[in-house]
Amino acid sequence: MKLRPLLILSILLSTFTAFEQLTKAEKDILKNVEKNYVESVNFLEKTVNINSGTYNITGVRKVGVLYKQFLDELGFATRWIEMPSDMKRAGHLIGEIKGKKGKRLLLIGHMDTVFEPESPFQTWTRSDSTASGPG
Repeated sequence: MKLRPLLILSILLSTFTAFEQLTKAEKDILKNVEKNYVESVNFLEKTVNINSGTYNITGVRKVGVLYKQFLDELGFATRWIEMPSDMKRAGHLIGEIKGKKGKRLLLIGHMDTVFEPESPFQTWTRSDSTASGPG
């Protein structure tokens, strides 16, 4: 049946048309994301494979060190904020770029994987464009 090649062609044309409707800045961002895709996924894999369960203070701090290095390379001023020891939490990584022009942007994330050291999930397995743990 010839429907499948037409469907594929239709999808390709619609993707091309959508790309052509992007602004130059959006196209530049998309090209940069595509250019750095492999490096980004490798970095994600490296951080996810550090056991950093919520109560694994050492593991969360190891992830924090990786993200601190990454943000420092991007020009952020970074600092680590310790939590009181009775909270049994690793702390917070803060990264700032100060400026006087443009809009302000706040990004918030967390570094713990919620998998504790005794969890059967310790590393991810990559298969094409997906990643998963055991089972």
